[in-house]
Amino acid sequence: MLRILLCLLLMLTRALSVATRMSSTFVKHSLGSADSNMELAVVSMFSDNYGYILIDKERKEACLVDPADPPPVMSALKEMGVTPTQLWCTHYHADHQGGNAAFKSAYPDMEILGPSKEKIDVIDRKLEDGTTFKFGDMDVSVMHVPCHTKGHIAFYGEKKSGGVRILAAGDNLFAGGCGRFFEGTAEQMLNNMDRLGQLPEDTVVCPAHEYTEANYRFLNSLDPAGVGAVFKQVQATRAEGKYTVPTTIGAEKKTNYFMKCN
Repeated sequence: MLRILLCLLLMLTRALSVATRMSSTFVKHSLGSADSNMELAVVSMFSDNYGYILIDKERKEACLVDPADPPPVMSALKEMGVTPTQLWCTHYHADHQGGNAAFKSAYPDMEILGPSKEKIDVIDRKLEDGTTFKFGDMDVSVMHVPCHTKGHIAFYGEKKSGGVRILAAGDNLFAGGCGRFFEGTAEQMLNNMDRLGQLPEDTVVCPAHEYTEANYRFLNSLDPAGVGAVFKQVQATRAEGKYTVPTTIGAEKKTNYFMKCN
């Protein structure tokens, strides 16, 4: 009997632990002005991935960005009471498009949008560089940013009435860094950085990984006087278990040396 009680107690403890983790796997941010009616939820996935939920509060609709780990993303959707109508997929790596099938099964009417130059199993619309579409009142344009993968794309959304500007960067631009050159060249990545650097500085950037501390450790080794204060702030943020994303184009142009190569 004692062993049974101990087993039940252990199961309850694990269940409470999982529930606690699930309730703290996302953080919400307001976007634009107070009347923009848009929010961004950052969802922790796997060991260091982030998925994003762009929320139109007025319509109670959502757009998912690279939601490769369905359980925490679906839990966040349920808690916030919103329904996804779009899914933006930046490239074919499993930790970005691996959740597409599960979300399509759960939300059959949701449209999955992704790159035309890559093979992705579950996709409704293939996008080229310069393709435009709408998410609610937001105008969205597609940018082909090859290097990490050959067909990698980024999504730039702008809602002028509320002053909302957002970039779903995938594995192209990170806080303090850039993506690995798996299938491209440094020249391509430099072109990507130059192109993204032309976006408005208040554009909210949504990187797909928590690489910030490692990125700034490297930058600090090059220029401690220039980035040392940011590095300490990032270290303190991570020590508290907090996310270092999203960032902005303006912030990256100041201290991300991969955007300062010219």
